[in-house]
Order: sequence, then C-alpha cells, then structure tokens
Amino acid sequence: MIGGAIGYVAGNRDPKRVVTGALAGAAVGGAAGYMIAGEKQHYARKEDVYNALISDCRQRTGKLTRILATTDQLIAQRRAELHRIKAMASSDDQRLTAQKALQADLEADRSALNDALASARQHGQEVESNLAELQKQFPGNNKQIEDEAVQYRVNAQKLEQRPEDMNRLIAESSKLS
Repeated sequence: MIGGAIGYVAGNRDPKRVVTGALAGAAVGGAAGYMIAGEKQHYARKEDVYNALISDCRQRTGKLTRILATTDQLIAQRRAELHRIKAMASSDDQRLTAQKALQADLEADRSALNDALASARQHGQEVESNLAELQKQFPGNNKQIEDEAVQYRVNAQKLEQRPEDMNRLIAESSKLS
C-alpha cells in the first residue's frame, strides 16, 4: 500500500509506476515482515535456550541442596547413635553388636556419599559448561544463572567436606572396641 502510494506520487500519477511502486512496497514490506518474524522467532528460541539453561541449573542446585541436607541429617543421626553406644557399659554385648552395626552403616554411608560426590562433581562440570555456553550466547547480564551457579558451588564445597565428617565418625566408632 505504502509502496503503491509512493509510486503514485513519485511517478506523477503514472499507473505503471503505481503498480511498480506497489510491487516494490509489497516486496520491501514482505521482506521486512519476514525479517521481523524471523527475529521474533530467533529471539523466542534464544529466550527458550536461556530459560532452559537457568531451569537446568536450578534443578541441579535444588538436587544438590537436598543431597546436602540428607547427608547432614544422616551424619547427625549416626553421631547420635555413636553417643548412645558410648553411653552403654563397655562390657555389654549389645554395645559390641551396636558398634559393629554402626561401623557397617557408616561404611555404607561413606560409599553412598562418595557416589553422591562423584555425581555432584559431574553435575558441577555441566553447570559450569551451561554457564559458559550461556555467557557465550547471551553476553551481558546473566545474574540469574550466575547466582544459581554460585549456590551450586557453595553447596558442592560443603558436600566435599562431609566425607571428613564421616571418616571422623568411623574413626571414633572404631575406638569403641
């Protein structure tokens, strides 16, 4: 329409120029519309990628937070069991049985914790990879995912300390016999 109007005015009202102007205007308008639609679709895809990376990082951080909380609860439970066993008379047969059971549980817990740590390390590498990809694709302000990555790192560092706690409990438990 606009192309036709421009062609009409520029062509001194010559019908051939009106048609040429209309066709040119339609082509330019169509190309511009296609480009705008393409940009919107590209933007939507980029936004989807951005949101997916943030969601993935949040899920991994949430899972690690739950693993850390469960590990802390388990260590507290095993510590309470150890104190209960320590309170038993040293000549008590039940104490020896309880101490052996606790040691077996602690060994199994340590093995499970090592598996969780290996998984957390792998997930940490993926979080860092996602963050690097996000920064590459979307330079600028990526505060949401950076905050999630920081939280993941903090929780991962805390989880890295838990085997030491477990080892101390195992050592303390072995001193009972």
